Amino acid sequence: MKRIISALLCVILVFGFSACSKKDKGDEKSVSAAVESVESKKADEEKTTKVKKRNPQEKVKITIPLDVIDEKYRNDMDAYCAEYGFLKAKINKRAQTVTITMKALTHELLLSRIGMKVVGSIYEIADSKDYPYIDKIESFDKDNFKSVVYSVDAKKYSKDSAASYMMAQSCLLYQLYTTDDDYRVDITVVDKNTGETIETDTYTDKGIIN
Repeated sequence: MKRIISALLCVILVFGFSACSKKDKGDEKSVSAAVESVESKKADEEKTTKVKKRNPQEKVKITIPLDVIDEKYRNDMDAYCAEYGFLKAKINKRAQTVTITMKALTHELLLSRIGMKVVGSIYEIADSKDYPYIDKIESFDKDNFKSVVYSVDAKKYSKDSAASYMMAQSCLLYQLYTTDDDYRVDITVVDKNTGETIETDTYTDKGIIN
């Protein structure tokens, strides 16, 4: 009996070690697969980022209304280009627009500067005594300024669109300098106490879409 029990213990131990070995190999394979998956995902993200990231020397063209340019530059496009680091600027007299050519890096810096001014403008409007019903800016689209949400004291608010209009114009001005032709911004007004939406208006370069 002792020999039989010993033999059985040996068999159990052999199978136990075999199972552990297989489990370890399975875990190794599982970990390896997970690592490969993460590395593959990371590589895909890097590829996507490289595709999205523009060459700083790449040329970018934008067309903006002539009336947004300071009057002192309207008859001197060379001075205008020299001031802002543009490569070329051409006035389209019939359309009353200006087509500007610049490097991608210059374009990014330009958008950054304008974006900072837009953010300042949005908060300045919210803090203005002209709009005492505004409580605070809740959120806004930091990338393209396609949306702004601000809260108000519902008792004082009487659907005065002046503040929303001013904010929308600042956002649309920013969008004029992007390469996106879809000029629009959603301005949403919410009750500061309940968080419920009072109204949302979509402003475009053509007017307001309720």
